[in-house]
Amino acid sequence: MYPKNLLVTGAIVLYENSFEVVNEAIKSFLSTDINVKLFLIDNSLDDKLKGLAQDCRIEYFKLPKNIGFGAAHNIAFKKAFELNSNYHLVLNPDIYFDPGTIEKIVDFMESNHDVGHLMPKVLYPDVDCNFYVRLILPFLIYLHVGFYLRPSRNCSLSGWLNMNVKIVITNLSCMIFPIYRGALCS
Repeated sequence: MYPKNLLVTGAIVLYENSFEVVNEAIKSFLSTDINVKLFLIDNSLDDKLKGLAQDCRIEYFKLPKNIGFGAAHNIAFKKAFELNSNYHLVLNPDIYFDPGTIEKIVDFMESNHDVGHLMPKVLYPDVDCNFYVRLILPFLIYLHVGFYLRPSRNCSLSGWLNMNVKIVITNLSCMIFPIYRGALCS
């Protein structure tokens, strides 16, 4: 059982995606007993994907123009911070995972306070490992979105390598960050 005040937010940036594919990502994120909030940030030319926001735990934002992947995620990070989210997941629109995955991620992060960024092992549907994820991890140590996340020179990022959470994906990535207000780790 998780405390009622524990909040995990997530964000999916959309751009002319398949309704069915994004819906699978949404179902994966919402299939948890943990208090969650999902932000759909839509960079598309129209709002045809607005229909994905059928659950009260989803908040849809239609942007007037395509501001890009990073800038759109910054909108979600700001919202997560305003809601006092404990953890924030950055999800691609084509990722899906088994029920219980968010619980495993939260349990891992709660047990490993020296870990400031988690990127689970990513598997393609045929169970081949996506090794590209490991190549980009060092460049994702921190984000500059107006508030501080835990990673710093003395914080370990190695915990994700040993985490046994199956994430099935058709393209690239999922990341989770603990959200902290105040200074970075020393």
